[in-house]
Amino acid sequence: LLAMKSLRKLKIYHFALLPSHLHLLVDAQESGIAEAIASVNLGYSAYYQARHGVKGRLWQGRCTSLLMRPHDDLLASGRDLELNPIRAGLSSTPSAYPWTSYHVYAEGAKDPVVDLNPYYLALASTPEARRVRYQRYLERRPEPDIPIAHEAEELQPSWPMGRPSIVTVAGGEVWLYEK
Repeated sequence: LLAMKSLRKLKIYHFALLPSHLHLLVDAQESGIAEAIASVNLGYSAYYQARHGVKGRLWQGRCTSLLMRPHDDLLASGRDLELNPIRAGLSSTPSAYPWTSYHVYAEGAKDPVVDLNPYYLALASTPEARRVRYQRYLERRPEPDIPIAHEAEELQPSWPMGRPSIVTVAGGEVWLYEK
């Protein structure tokens, strides 16, 4: 992911790596995201297959992508993505699951893959205050079947975020927002 991010000039705001698929909230600065995700999928699949002596598909199903419009809530989408392991029954709390961007936002962990979501930066003026506010925000978990696209309007400034686009690639799930 880090190599793809640098090569394709992507911003990865949130991620969740689950056993059968990957979720990303991506801001594409330039074109080529479909090829970037495909190369990550192929490269990781080849690595995993060689290391574990297995063959066949590694990722579940085909990629789906969701269109993120300028008024959509990127912070709520990131939260939904980070709570995915809980809904999948892999963890009882976000902090107990190690392969998400939750640890960057709620605990201050450093991860070169993650670029801080601009709406997260607008939560408070200090890193500690942002972490506390984000933790509280995640504690207000949405019900699994309730859309959360505009749930955190009070947390968002009115920033135009750019031009939306949509991409479909094989493997994983890509949430794309293009400037």
